[in-house]
Amino acid sequence: MASALAALGLALALAPPFAPAACAASAGDRVRALGEAFVMRLIERSPDRATRLGIHDHDDRLIPVTQATLREDRDAARALEQALREIPDAGLPPARALERELLLGRCATTLADLEIMRPFERDPLAYLPLIAGSVRAVFDRVNGPPCGRTHLAARRLAAVPEALRAARINVSGAPPERVAIAIERLPAVLRFYRETVPALAAACHDGRVQADLAEADSAAIRAVEAFIADLREARPAPGASLAVGAEACGRWIAAVTGERPSLDSLRVEAEGAVDLERARVDALAAAGATAA
Repeated sequence: MASALAALGLALALAPPFAPAACAASAGDRVRALGEAFVMRLIERSPDRATRLGIHDHDDRLIPVTQATLREDRDAARALEQALREIPDAGLPPARALERELLLGRCATTLADLEIMRPFERDPLAYLPLIAGSVRAVFDRVNGPPCGRTHLAARRLAAVPEALRAARINVSGAPPERVAIAIERLPAVLRFYRETVPALAAACHDGRVQADLAEADSAAIRAVEAFIADLREARPAPGASLAVGAEACGRWIAAVTGERPSLDSLRVEAEGAVDLERARVDALAAAGATAA
């Protein structure tokens, strides 16, 4: 249903006006249709995020992040951005004009994230919301019986091995600094599976549901253990760097803040932050010397 609505919304939004002189109302309708298509795609493409937003259409799903899905996300963001820019903002109703600007901002941040920061390719910890947060989210639902929530959690846990198989491929060129941090923090996911998940499911007394959960939970534990082992054994990729470069960093900041800072302003801001930190350290050292 969500995919059908998304396709319909995009078709309406991208279709040329049926009259030569399109009125502001039809332009506003196109903006609204694009916004609805964006939301529908979010629900279908990222059911884990939808759950956290209170949308429960696909709480039993967990979609792995692959190179193909990353390309699809980039293409979708570019297509949405182009479609929005083809709609003139002059004469739009205020609500639709604001929606257009918000959607354009979302496109900019999405593309900056996918093309510059690339968290799913540069940071193994980017998968925590997918493999752990998504499971916790279905347990935290305010509606539904305990066994219903436990069943949904089992379905998502069962998808963790496939999600981590894709993650192994994606992060093969991750910077070693991020890999080291992930190796240190991923054991917390194992504790979540071994301790928190059984505790959250304790209110369900259906033996079959509990058996399904135990099986999926065990498979997820093995998958995370294998993921950690792979990260430990992997050799740093040639050229893997934590830095993204000044130009790319400027583009990312522009997307997030809506302003394009100059390299000089970035340098001044960084030097100011360093000076403040040095002053803080000097003050602490002076206080320690006085106390001694």
